[in-house]
Parts: sequence; C-alpha cells; structure tokens
Amino acid sequence: MIGKVCRRGSDVRRLLGYLFRGGRAGTSGLASDHLDPRLVGGWDPELVAAPPRTGHGGVDLQLAGLLNAPLTLAEVDPSSGPVYHLAVSAAKDPRTGALLDPLLTDAQWADIAATYLDQIGLAPAGDPDGVRWVAVRHAEDHIHVVATLARQDGRRVWPHRDYAQSRHASHLVATGSPRPPATPPAGTKQRARARAGAPTGATARARPAARPSAGPRQRDTLRARVWLAGTPRRRPEVSSAATAATCSRPSPAANGPPPAPTGTCSAGLCAPPPPRRATCPGS
Repeated sequence: MIGKVCRRGSDVRRLLGYLFRGGRAGTSGLASDHLDPRLVGGWDPELVAAPPRTGHGGVDLQLAGLLNAPLTLAEVDPSSGPVYHLAVSAAKDPRTGALLDPLLTDAQWADIAATYLDQIGLAPAGDPDGVRWVAVRHAEDHIHVVATLARQDGRRVWPHRDYAQSRHASHLVATGSPRPPATPPAGTKQRARARAGAPTGATARARPAARPSAGPRQRDTLRARVWLAGTPRRRPEVSSAATAATCSRPSPAANGPPPAPTGTCSAGLCAPPPPRRATCPGS
C-alpha cells in the first residue's frame, strides 16, 4: 500500500467535483479513468450509508458545505490551504504494472483511510471531534481522502510530519507493525550520533590509522642528528689522560719560549708542522 500526500488546496467543492466526475482519461479534464465514482468512507458512518444524491443519481456536492463547517467555526482563511488531499493506492510492479496488493472492497478501503488519518493525527481513533473527512473511490486500485484542517470543536489542525506518518501507515496496513524498520529521515542519524558523542559526517567514515607520533627520546635523537649534520667538522677531541700517556712534551714555562719536543706523540698533537718549501719567483 502506498500513501501520497498531495498538495493542499483552498476549495473543497472543486476538488470533490473532480473526484466524483465520471469518464475516461483525457475527457472532461480527467487524468485517469473515473469509473463509478462513489463515497466509501467518512467521518460520519450514516453519511456514507446514505450519501446526499442529486436528481441524476450523483453525489450532491452540498457535501462540501458539511466539510467546510469546521473551517467556518475556526475562522480559517481559505488562502492558507486548509483542504487536505491524500491518495492511497495499491502497490504495483514497477516493471510490469501488475498489482502486488489484492483488490479490496469498499469497506476495506474505508478502514484503510481511517488508519491513515489516525496515524497522521488528523482524526485519531476514538476522538469524536477530529477533522471531517471523506474517502472517494473511482477506480479499483486506489482511493482519494479529502479532509478539512479544522477540528469539529473549532480548533485549527496543523499536520506534523505527515509525509513520514503516511509511510508508517502504509507499513501498518501491509504488515500490522506500527513502525517500519526503515532508514530515518535525512539528518536524524547525524543528530543522534552527535548527541552520543560519536563522530559525524566525513569524520565518521573509515580512514587509515593516524601516523604514530615520535616519543620524546626519538624526537631528541632526531634533533641532535640534524644539529650535527649542520655543524662544521672538527678534529676529534682527545682526553687529557690519553694525551698525558702518549705525549712526552714538557709543559711550557710561564714566561718563555715553548720547549722543544723530547719524544713522539702518538696522538699527533705535538708534532711540529712540516717546513714550508721555499719558492723562487719564476721557478
């Protein structure tokens, strides 16, 4: 079962005149075949059992006056779109167009219309002051539900999330379960995850593991290596103990020329520099 919320209107008499108009598609402004239009459900069972008739046997459109009475009591402006229109049709195979739901009787269609209005909140079950509505059938596979958005106690009605509630009603009619296990409307999951503290949006998608950060020791080692790489090379330092063990050069006097070396220095620190070769001009 599929429920479609149609665009709201301002003239209930005009809408009823179209729904009760009989004929083939393409004639008299009809978009589809209207075969034996009839009233199958409504807010008043007695009205459905004996609908007002015209002299030609058709439904008297004075029925529109009964639907408009709550709007007049609530002083609703017709330009605000107080005429509610809902189409409920049997499911079809999208490829072949064959019906997937069985053909229903008028009484079954009336119960389905009442279920939709109960789920949407316009005419709750057991509430005698709900909105006034009628269900019109002019084909074997669908009905049209017309309601006026004012309660019979004179209060205005504003449907809340009626698109989602109509989907719930379709699931309820098909399976008997009040709520479908379907994906919630766009944004509901993100808000729920945000309230729970979980990442949302792009951050919630799978991503590679973050690169492990270097610990304090690795960071210090890397910094030291970079510093050494940029420092000019120097001769290796030799400890004072090693110098004393390999060098026999005496200590210089306090105020005198440095003494000549008396031995060899295995560290290579005390050997005198080699003599410079004298060069002659032109040689």
